[in-house]
Amino acid sequence: MPTTRDHNPPPKALRGHAGANPMRLGSIALALLSAGALYYWVAGRVLAEELAVQPAAEANAVVATAKPEQNQPVPVMVLQSQARPTVNQLVLRGRTVAIRKVSVPAETAGLVISQPLRKGTAVAGGDVLCRLDPGARAAQLLEAEAGLAEARIAANAATTLSRKGFAAEATRLARQAQLEAAQAKVDLVRLDIARLVIHAPLTACWKPTPPKSARASAWAAPAPR
Repeated sequence: MPTTRDHNPPPKALRGHAGANPMRLGSIALALLSAGALYYWVAGRVLAEELAVQPAAEANAVVATAKPEQNQPVPVMVLQSQARPTVNQLVLRGRTVAIRKVSVPAETAGLVISQPLRKGTAVAGGDVLCRLDPGARAAQLLEAEAGLAEARIAANAATTLSRKGFAAEATRLARQAQLEAAQAKVDLVRLDIARLVIHAPLTACWKPTPPKSARASAWAAPAPR
């Protein structure tokens, strides 16, 4: 009986020791996992730093190799400039409209002998626009002046005879009328000669109408009334 009680306690001790082994194994495994994770974290940091330093070293090497090329002369283009005063201009396109139009017709007939003015030529008052051929007007003037001289002689003679009573008053008046007619004929020829030169009546822009009316060899005639 005493022997039987002495052998019961050891099995209890054995059960208690066997239940403590799984807990120790879990702690060891957790420690190993923590150590492995710490190792991989540290190794990753070191590898990342090495990768970051390597491009910088390569860039420094490239710069170091490029420095000798930068010392070489670089070809450039040079343009010598000189300051000059300039005038700002603004070019505008427009259309002008005349505020007044004046017609300058020929007052006598004749051929145009002057060179025509170009369309758009600016003319001032009194400028010559056109010249006509005088034709036989010079001879007509000589004839009129000769008739005037003859009429003047006849009028003077009639006046003298009338004062002395050798001629009637009517004869004197007739001779005086003939003198005035001869003078009028001379004035008319001179006026016709003056009209051979056509002047601008005012300052304006020349525009022949029709365009070929003022060209050389064109026939000019007074406008119909």
